[in-house]
Amino acid sequence: MSDARTLPDDGGLEHTTAVVGARLEAADRVLLCADFDGALTANEGRLPPVCRRQLEQLQATERMTVAVVSDRELVDLRSRVGLDDISYSGSDGVERHADGETQVHPRVHGVLDDTRRVRTALVDAYRTEMGLHVEDRGWSVTVHYGTADADRASELADEVAALVEHVGDERLDVVHENHAIDVRPTVEWDRGVCVETLVDDAPDDYLPVYLGAGETDRPAFQAVERHDGVSVGVDCEGAQTRLDGPKESVAFLRWLTESRGGQHRLDATTHRPHSA
Repeated sequence: MSDARTLPDDGGLEHTTAVVGARLEAADRVLLCADFDGALTANEGRLPPVCRRQLEQLQATERMTVAVVSDRELVDLRSRVGLDDISYSGSDGVERHADGETQVHPRVHGVLDDTRRVRTALVDAYRTEMGLHVEDRGWSVTVHYGTADADRASELADEVAALVEHVGDERLDVVHENHAIDVRPTVEWDRGVCVETLVDDAPDDYLPVYLGAGETDRPAFQAVERHDGVSVGVDCEGAQTRLDGPKESVAFLRWLTESRGGQHRLDATTHRPHSA
């Protein structure tokens, strides 16, 4: 497997295009997977119009497949991106939409119902407490407690654990980190599994490229490298090369479109959000 880490510099648009460009010479097709929050947008989940247009042009380019990955629920992710023809992997790939069809991976199909029951119970329990926010993240639920003191944070962790135990499902774990308490399935799933699924569904002659922006993307970096692809970190370490923020991601997408012979020929259209 080729390793871009042997090159003298590991960051910036010029280096990244050099790394990917060298691989494109031998690739008939490209599978581009990109993390939504961080790699494509840095503005609280709002995709810049220029990035949306670039994704659209890239998908319209011959021999290109585009997949957007997120821990957001699939319905939420699709509404934020607003494009019909690309592939979506919501809830870190647990929920997928491609070619007009939506699927939930059988490994976690039943667990989604469990997390939704817990979400409802958590919302009811903390609806009136100031400073707390219960976030539905698709296949997990997070209680954000912000600036609560250490004693209250510890109490919250115990309360959430007791609630999950009361629901009675041993397939859920409670994880306490970064001013938040996360309830997630015990099944083994991460973005590495997501990428493996995307690659397995693509023909053998695809070059996989993954743009990620954080710790949760490290398994995806490793997975794409196992398939002789290229991992690209956006303001993060652990990948073969690095881009400096979402603005360079857009520039990279533009370069990739042009390198594959795509034309900036699409009319500026209004992209309607998807309905649930």
